[in-house]
Amino acid sequence: MAHLKVELSSDSIDQLGEFTVNVTAFDEFWNKIPVPSSTLVDSTGRAEVLNQGDGVWRIITLDEGSQTITVQSGQVSEERTFTVTGTLEGFFEAGGILYYIGAFLAAAIAIVLLIVLKIAMSGNDDEWDEDEEDEADEPTPERRKPTRGAAGPSGPAPAPEPEPEETDYSKDESYRIDDEGTEWWEDDAGTWWYRQQGEDDWSQWDD
Repeated sequence: MAHLKVELSSDSIDQLGEFTVNVTAFDEFWNKIPVPSSTLVDSTGRAEVLNQGDGVWRIITLDEGSQTITVQSGQVSEERTFTVTGTLEGFFEAGGILYYIGAFLAAAIAIVLLIVLKIAMSGNDDEWDEDEEDEADEPTPERRKPTRGAAGPSGPAPAPEPEPEETDYSKDESYRIDDEGTEWWEDDAGTWWYRQQGEDDWSQWDD
């Protein structure tokens, strides 16, 4: 074998994506010959290389960036470059378990900080609420009504006037009771007053 022809199914692939490498072997006169079984295909970027037979290899990418495929058969060697575009899944896969642990720790720290911040902010509200509750729990002093005779704003309160005593009209010379039990009496002005049986108040008689 004197010549190798290497073709890639794609020269740009996402991280953890895959493509194929097709190798064709020729003799010194460029006659096509079978690809020797000793042919080796290697890739940078920790890619996985799987031999599919008949000069075909499947490449599963891992590290992002510009990578190189090397095909070696005896003294003949060929290289091809391809580009791996990074992805989030590929980032963690390439980093291994340490990347997952780091992401978990970062998320845990962020959650703790959010909880602390929330507690700090709600703590001020609790203090405010406690102050309001304390003020609400304090008993309101009762306002006592001033007693009679107690000192007022500008001196002693005036003493209440005595209520007039009810006059006993039955002692009046004009007082009389008719057959129906109605009481009558005449005042000094000549006006007659009457009070029917069972009533307390006197009424003026109008002719």
